[in-house]
Amino acid sequence: MSQSIAVPPPDSKPAKLPWGHTDDRLMPSSKPPIWRNDIDALAFQPGEHIGLCMVHRRAFRTLLRVMPTPRECVAFFNTHQEAFQAAARAKLLRTTPPSTANFHLTSRDVIRHLKNWGRAHGSFGLK
Repeated sequence: MSQSIAVPPPDSKPAKLPWGHTDDRLMPSSKPPIWRNDIDALAFQPGEHIGLCMVHRRAFRTLLRVMPTPRECVAFFNTHQEAFQAAARAKLLRTTPPSTANFHLTSRDVIRHLKNWGRAHGSFGLK
């Protein structure tokens, strides 16, 4: 079952969005990450970016060295949210997509920042 993020009022017209952009880009950054069953990925709002960042379950499998459940992916994200946000910022700086573009992080993107996070917090967070 897929989770919905934002549903426009029934009388409103859907906005015309560029290719590759979806209404789920409207997820407020104060909202917790969600699991998207339709793409088997965690979606979160990077700071200072309108589009969403996705991290697929296979990236979490590499990070955790087991095939995690969606709940385990969300728990790992919540524990290491600073590292995921830093990885998202770095990717945005590296690739400079439009502010409304959705994008994804790979396990390599996240590992770079987990190592920095681990140095600052005394552990790497990886199994």
